Amino acid sequence: MSVVAKNIKIIAVLALFGAVMLGNLGGWELKGADEPRYAQIAREMRETGQYIVPHLNAEMYPDKPPLFFWLMALSAVPSGDVSAFEARLPSVLAGLGLILLTYMFAARLFDPGTGLLAAGVLFCCEQFFSTTTSAHFDTILAFWTTLSLLLLYIGYTRAEKGKKYMLGGYIAMGAALLTKGPVGLVIPLASMLLFVLARKELGRIKDLHIVKGLIIAIGILAAWLVPACIMGGEAYTQNILFQQTFGRTVESFAHKEAFYYYFLGFPVDFLPWSFFVPAAAVYFWKYRSRNKEILLPVIWFVFTFVMFTLVSGKRNLYLLPLYPAAAMLMAKFFTDCIRSEELFAGLFRSKLFMVPCYLIAGALPAAGVAGIVMLVGNIGPVKNIEAGRWLLFAAACFVCALGFVWLRKRQDLQLVRRMPYLIVACTTLVYGLFVGVILPATTEERPEHAFCETIRKTVQPEDKLFATFSPYFFNYFLPRYPISELRDAAMIRTLLDSPARVYCLSREKDYAKLPDDIKSKIKVLEEETIGHKIYYLLVNTHPHNDG
Repeated sequence: MSVVAKNIKIIAVLALFGAVMLGNLGGWELKGADEPRYAQIAREMRETGQYIVPHLNAEMYPDKPPLFFWLMALSAVPSGDVSAFEARLPSVLAGLGLILLTYMFAARLFDPGTGLLAAGVLFCCEQFFSTTTSAHFDTILAFWTTLSLLLLYIGYTRAEKGKKYMLGGYIAMGAALLTKGPVGLVIPLASMLLFVLARKELGRIKDLHIVKGLIIAIGILAAWLVPACIMGGEAYTQNILFQQTFGRTVESFAHKEAFYYYFLGFPVDFLPWSFFVPAAAVYFWKYRSRNKEILLPVIWFVFTFVMFTLVSGKRNLYLLPLYPAAAMLMAKFFTDCIRSEELFAGLFRSKLFMVPCYLIAGALPAAGVAGIVMLVGNIGPVKNIEAGRWLLFAAACFVCALGFVWLRKRQDLQLVRRMPYLIVACTTLVYGLFVGVILPATTEERPEHAFCETIRKTVQPEDKLFATFSPYFFNYFLPRYPISELRDAAMIRTLLDSPARVYCLSREKDYAKLPDDIKSKIKVLEEETIGHKIYYLLVNTHPHNDG
């Protein structure tokens, strides 16, 4: 049997998921604070040729290592610019790779059928899909940490060529370090060490080749870091080595959240599978003696969750490296119960399993009816949608009918057995409609884009443009850099007294703090509300500039 025929199911699954994620990847503009900033860094790399030290707005950017920006710059080679598609492409390709790795890992730990379902479970997690179809580091980090753990595990369990797999795992750690720093090394190495200790095989720690491995991983990082610190100087070195590591760990200067943040956030981000976590936990505990193969994913999940909980800086997408472990555990639970008549019969009588089934199945007709009402009434998130309206209506009717059929035949055991596959199918449909129709229609007239278009028409390339804040969004969408920051009133006053025409971007709160004598020399040309903030385009009112 050929390799393709043997793996035809996972190939088909990857093709389907890839079509959903890649089919309209550039169909909506870069959004939020991160996407335009990262795309601008990659654009400046290409335009300046400064690939060692990343720059933003023509100033050194010491917040992150460069691998993600290198990948974005590489993806822009065919088109010549870092547009929305090129900026997101590395994340999507890493996401597809992560789905494949999850399948391979679960197939090795359990069996190919469980691996296939694990791939579907991972794809259907909202946090995984939203992060993977955006320009963020975390999917790429999760890819490298998962690859590292898989290679370490293969090397540990194989007598032949085990060392080669181990060293390959450390190479992946080096890539993870180049993606997002020390976390890329800590997750796979600590998880594997804890796995060896939990198996009470202390004597086999030497088989992990930790010293050689660390030399390889840190050597990969040093190949970039040493020349970067030399070129960047003391300030860059202090920031990249200390502030961005310990500053986020102990007393975060960004995204600081309470200790319990992930205990509330992860169950929401892991929907719809979160509903089945209690039943899975009871099952694994009750039958723990015959589920020893889940040890590694359990350690991987728990360690990563605890580590990020102890770090003061928190965002939901930071947990992405533990999602493959969660997907494998959930898939193992479902496949075990589906295949065993005894287990399934007991599960069918369990409220821990059936209540979530009723909730999910009941949500289908409710969602379908809501979709039909919004489409007919042209209200809610579909009010601006023209293209694809008929497709959304047909999908809403289908989902509604599917839910009613399930509820009517809820005593059909075979139907209950198909619940996880039903979830994967429906979620894939929803994701396809979301990125293909809904998201592009609801973002095509965003106020920030209209504001940038107004600025382009008003401010000519030869005109001076400044900002009272970090203007990375405007760097990307105007496009224009550098836009110098005015950091105090004295700088603003000096510029305004210039006989030349001077334009300035300002937030409402920055404008309100200006002294009255400065405000008297400023005219507000344009105003735009973006999110919860008001932005102004200002110009000086020097006599030579009137009219």
